Amino acid sequence: MRSQLWMSFSRVGGFYAAWLAGRTGIRAVLLNPAVEPWDIVKLYNGEYKSFTGDKIVRVTPDYADQLRALDAKSFADPARVLMVLCTGDEVLDWRRAAKRFSDVQSIVIDGSDHRISCFDTFASGCVLCRRCRCRPSPRPACGRA
Repeated sequence: MRSQLWMSFSRVGGFYAAWLAGRTGIRAVLLNPAVEPWDIVKLYNGEYKSFTGDKIVRVTPDYADQLRALDAKSFADPARVLMVLCTGDEVLDWRRAAKRFSDVQSIVIDGSDHRISCFDTFASGCVLCRRCRCRPSPRPACGRA
């Protein structure tokens, strides 16, 4: 069953996906993953409306400690993980993720942004990589595969 499971998450979700994949060995696609979200969370203590506007989210100082406790360990099988990074990410420094997860397969997209605006160009490669051990071509740019 484990070999059939896979997940794909971005940003802080990519952090959680790395944690889960490191402990279970399931396949994962990490999209612009946050690697040290405890540093970011410390800047946002307080109450915020959810993106949908129907809930209040309360960020407290202990969230940073909770996230640090979940820091991802090494992957048992790095070939089961694909990471997509964008050099133009205006929120996260892609080099931190590239360094932290240097043992996984990666697609580094020159010039794309935090939202991975040109993701449709690379989506089929991500789906393919969840099925097999593939080596994506390095450093494509948006508009060119």
